[in-house]
Amino acid sequence: MGGLIKRGKGTFHFRMRVPKEYVGIAGKTEIHRTLKTDSARKATELVPAMRKGILDELKALKLLKDQPDCADSYRAAQEIVKKRGLNYLPSGSLLLAPLEETLIRFEKLAEGDNIQVARALLGGIEEPGLRLSELVATVEEYRRHDNRHKNDDQLRKWRNPRKKAVRNLMKSIGNNDILVSEIDAAAVQKHKMFWQKAVSTGKAKPDTANKDFIHMRSMLSDYYESIGMVQAPRTYQGIGIKKDRYEKANRKLEIPVNWMTEKWFAPGAFDGINQEAVDILLISIETGCRQSEISNLPHMRLYWMIQSRTFTFKWKKEICVARLRIQPLNGRCPSSVSLWQQPNGTQKDFQSIVATATIPTR
Repeated sequence: MGGLIKRGKGTFHFRMRVPKEYVGIAGKTEIHRTLKTDSARKATELVPAMRKGILDELKALKLLKDQPDCADSYRAAQEIVKKRGLNYLPSGSLLLAPLEETLIRFEKLAEGDNIQVARALLGGIEEPGLRLSELVATVEEYRRHDNRHKNDDQLRKWRNPRKKAVRNLMKSIGNNDILVSEIDAAAVQKHKMFWQKAVSTGKAKPDTANKDFIHMRSMLSDYYESIGMVQAPRTYQGIGIKKDRYEKANRKLEIPVNWMTEKWFAPGAFDGINQEAVDILLISIETGCRQSEISNLPHMRLYWMIQSRTFTFKWKKEICVARLRIQPLNGRCPSSVSLWQQPNGTQKDFQSIVATATIPTR
């Protein structure tokens, strides 16, 4: 294979011509790397990985030179250091580390390494700055693949509690829009004290506070993962507010069957109400499904379910394992979905369906 060199009985070396766009970065027109083997067969097998590794490193070095402050450069610096068998350490952390740690990094510098490699090994690439107010949007972009099946209403429900968590953190630290990297133990403790005060005065429940902490912990983990930080700070680890051991369990009571029969199934009970809202309510009564589970179903999928007289959807237990449940469409369900039986119909968001209608309740 081209690029293999062997002098005498020594080991094979790989020789590669540097692409023109990287000559200025590499400082030379050819790169030679030892393959550490005297076997021609094994050397041939190692060539593709060696070529790819060199090209990846050249791309990373060019990125460090052209855009040193972007997130991709920060990830590139970590990859360069990782290939030398070390974890990336910012210069500030390296100054606090034992002297031996710094000396090891100097020893990893090879002859011909340029200034970009030295900057990466010595922690000279700063973590990209991101303000608290930008955290939710950044995490949402990073989680776009996971959220790809959510509709607008589901995305809103995903987004809003995370925005609330960020607002509460900012409020607890004096409404300061600090950098995400500045969220230290002191800031987290202020966030906890903010909620402790609300819980102790009866304005909030421990579960509400703990949801805030969970959302912040998750978003910070996603953010640091997105920039490739190997040893990310875990400032929210173990943060939480214990529940009141004397608090009695409280749950919403079911609507009595007799009441539903007398009120909702009475003749003319829904006169003047949006028909789609009535359909959703009747299916909910018959199946026990949440109204959002019904309204968020794609139109054609619901149409097929009605024709087969079954209703299949995912549900989650407390252990967060997704299950499938098949619910027969019986009673008033098949006759209550007249507006949804047209294949070319359009399905509206549930919030807009009920905007002009008031469902009778007790």
